Amino acid sequence: MAVEKNYKHLKYLEYKGFTGSIEYSPEDDLLFGKVLGIQGLISYEGVTGKHLEEDFKSSVDEYLTICKVEGKTPEKSFKGSFNVRIPADLH
Repeated sequence: MAVEKNYKHLKYLEYKGFTGSIEYSPEDDLLFGKVLGIQGLISYEGVTGKHLEEDFKSSVDEYLTICKVEGKTPEKSFKGSFNVRIPADLH
């Protein structure tokens, strides 16, 4: 089954405060990604955009369940901006 080519225009997935990337592998004809902004690795994949989003949500839910069972505080994707002031001569 060919990947939905029109799904590639999206940049991120969002779910329960987590942000996930969207990448495409032409060699595998597969969409894949990982949760951004955390030290751990949560990855997911799908042949269609819908499958990718379902696997993303399932992976996040599984991560949250594991954290709860182990009594750990889940990491959250960080967001925001980082502003740096530089001297005018460097502009």
